[in-house]
Amino acid sequence: MALLKFGDYAICWGNAANVKNQITKSGKSVTAFSIVYGRDGDNKLFQNCNAWGNLSRKYLNRLDKNDILIVAGRLEKDDYWSERNGKDEYKIIVEWANVQEQFDGDDVDEELDLNDI
Repeated sequence: MALLKFGDYAICWGNAANVKNQITKSGKSVTAFSIVYGRDGDNKLFQNCNAWGNLSRKYLNRLDKNDILIVAGRLEKDDYWSERNGKDEYKIIVEWANVQEQFDGDDVDEELDLNDI
């Protein structure tokens, strides 16, 4: 489980948490979730992520807590958490994802077809 940063982009992998699928007032689909990617002492490390449009609607709308996933995307400053914590906090705007869903021991590895985005 890790987080790698490359300028304004990041790759993160770990377990899904805090998964919320929503439709905005303008009708856009968004999946908001966190990735648990490590520990800092007794505290778990979380990376907040948002996936929009087809990526959310056709792929991540089935995402469940504890699914194993890897995401890549653009880093965007999260003003709410930055102000609340008094330091710059960033979320990943997901552009690519791979999820290994948890099915009672029957692991299914699914990869997004980028032509669907």
